[in-house]
Parts: sequence; C-alpha cells; structure tokens
Amino acid sequence: MKLFRQILAVSLAFLVMGSTVSFAANMHYCGSFLVDINLLEAATSCGMDNFDTSKTTDTEGCTIEKSNCCKDKKVIVDGQDELSSPLQLTLEQQVFIVSFGMSYLALFTPEVTDNPDYLTYTPPKIVWDIQQLQEVYLI
Repeated sequence: MKLFRQILAVSLAFLVMGSTVSFAANMHYCGSFLVDINLLEAATSCGMDNFDTSKTTDTEGCTIEKSNCCKDKKVIVDGQDELSSPLQLTLEQQVFIVSFGMSYLALFTPEVTDNPDYLTYTPPKIVWDIQQLQEVYLI
C-alpha cells in the first residue's frame, strides 16, 4: 500500500509538471516528407530551399511556375499558468469526504493477530550437552 501511494504521488507530480510546461516544436518538410524536427531551436533545412525555384519558364506560349517545395511548420503548446481546483467544497464537506475515505480504506486493512506461533512452541529436550561434550566454553 505504501509503494502504491509513492507511485501515485510521483505520477501526480509529473502530471502537474507536464501540464504547466510550454514548448514549441519546429518541423521542416521537403515536399510531403518530414525532414527534421527540433524542440529547442529552428529545424535544419534540407538544402532544397536555397535554390530559386520560383522561376517562370516560357515554352511555346505556355508558362510554368515552380513553387518552393520546402516549408517550415511551428507547433506551439502552451501550458497552464495557474492551477486551480474547479470544485469548491466547504469545510464540512471536506471533513465528510476524508472521514468516509479513511473508514472505507479501514475495511480492507488486514487484522493483526497477537498470537504468534512461536509462543506456544516447546523446544526439544536436550539429550546431550554438546558444548560440554566438545569442551567449548565461553569465557
């Protein structure tokens, strides 16, 4: 039960910390493929965006425009600034919830027996005194 409470406390601490942290993810796409993703700084380019691909070519009266195939995308996840409970309880309600929870948990605690088995155990009779036979004496 103690291990369960410790695991629950640590997981709730990580949940609170994770809900308040903000971060941004920078992604670089080349065409429809994700080339790079970075959380701390700008995503590195694939090198294709340096070429001037916005040229228009005129071939026998047809104009063809090529657009840049690379694009950068930035995803920002904002964390909470304040942590507040949406449930406001009065003192009497809080006392009731705590007392109900404690009495419910007391139903599942094992009963402690004060009658251990070793109190009724009688040791065997000593047939030979082994210390005297081996002539080993504590001084």
